[in-house]
Amino acid sequence: MKISIAKGESRKENIKKAVRLIEKDIEKAIKSKKSKRLFIKVNAIDTNFPLACTHPDALEVVLEIFCPKFNEVIVGDNSFAFTQYGGEYYKQALNRFPKVRFSDLAEFESDKIDFETLNGIETGKVSLLPRQAFSISLALPKTHDAFVYTGCLKNMFGCVIKNRNGLHAMKLYERMILNKYVRWE
Repeated sequence: MKISIAKGESRKENIKKAVRLIEKDIEKAIKSKKSKRLFIKVNAIDTNFPLACTHPDALEVVLEIFCPKFNEVIVGDNSFAFTQYGGEYYKQALNRFPKVRFSDLAEFESDKIDFETLNGIETGKVSLLPRQAFSISLALPKTHDAFVYTGCLKNMFGCVIKNRNGLHAMKLYERMILNKYVRWE
C-alpha cells in the first residue's frame, strides 16, 4: 500500500494532488476489486461538531474524482447524521452528484461480529458493504475519548451497525461511572 501526502492552502487541491500521486495504484485497486459500486465511509458521528467530521469539501472533491468510475455511489456512516438529519451537512456536495445516495448502512447485508469486552463477549452486527464495494475511508486524523489517538484508523468502525459500543470494551455509562471514581491528571 502506498500513501501520498500533499501540502498547500486548499483542502480540495491537496486532496487532488494526493490522489494524483497514487493514481495508477488506485486504478489498479479499482480493477482488482471488480465492483461497480463505490462506498465512501465518511466520519459523521455528530455533525454538530464539524471539526470531528469529514469536511463537505473533502467529500465533494472525492466525488468529483471517483463518481465517473462507478455505476453506484453510497456515502455513509452508522450515525444519526444520516438517520435523523438526512445527511443535511453534506447536501450541498451531493446536489452535484445525482447518483450518490446516503446510507446509515443498516440496509445492506450484515454479519454477526463478537467483541471481547471487560464484561465478556458482546455480539454486534457489521455491514458487509465495505467488503462488497470499492471502499474509501474519508476521515480526518483525530483523538478519541476511549482510544486516545486513532488517526483515521478507527473510521471503519462506523460500519458496525448494531452494538458499536462493544468496540470500546465498556459501555459509555460504565466509563462515566469509572470517571466519577478515578481522577485523570
